[in-house]
Amino acid sequence: MFALTAVIGLSTSPMLSSDNPRSKLKRHWKETDSETLWTVRYTNCDYGYYLLLRPGVVAHGSLPPNPNHGVIVPLEDVAKTTYSLGEKKRYVFVDATYDATDTAESSSSGEKRRVARSSLKDGYSAKLAGLPAVASLRIESTPQGKSIDESTVALRSGIVYTVGLRTEEIYRNEDELQYRRILAGFHWLRLPKGECSNG
Repeated sequence: MFALTAVIGLSTSPMLSSDNPRSKLKRHWKETDSETLWTVRYTNCDYGYYLLLRPGVVAHGSLPPNPNHGVIVPLEDVAKTTYSLGEKKRYVFVDATYDATDTAESSSSGEKRRVARSSLKDGYSAKLAGLPAVASLRIESTPQGKSIDESTVALRSGIVYTVGLRTEEIYRNEDELQYRRILAGFHWLRLPKGECSNG
């Protein structure tokens, strides 16, 4: 009788059932014609971090085979599923780049690296997922009003990690809240020793 109960218990175990959602890999991304959209969780195993996204927030990343350094969350509508780089007025970005200053770089990653370096030089002490970091705030007057750039930058194993906010003065309070939420959702993974999967 004991053997039969054990077999019945084993066959109905949720850990072995193919209907158990935990037994299947859950993908938090989908590809469109122009970008990769992330919900719930953005994972970057290449650079050893992940980002928990609040319900309704969509993060936008590049399509393979383009490099996967990070994502952008447009702040005009955090649930937006279409995004154009030309729309970069208000957004939060998360980026990781090897600190290899002598290599060729795109203008976009070059700008992010320049902002990160100036933050490290001119910023104040902060934390990024428990790691010592440097935060900075820059406000510039433009013909359209005041432009705000805020960033938190950390260095780990030769990689520069940046979480940044770009916004306008009139949206500062609401956009700052989204920035703080994304900072709070940033977590570390072990750096890979070979290939990894962001699945």
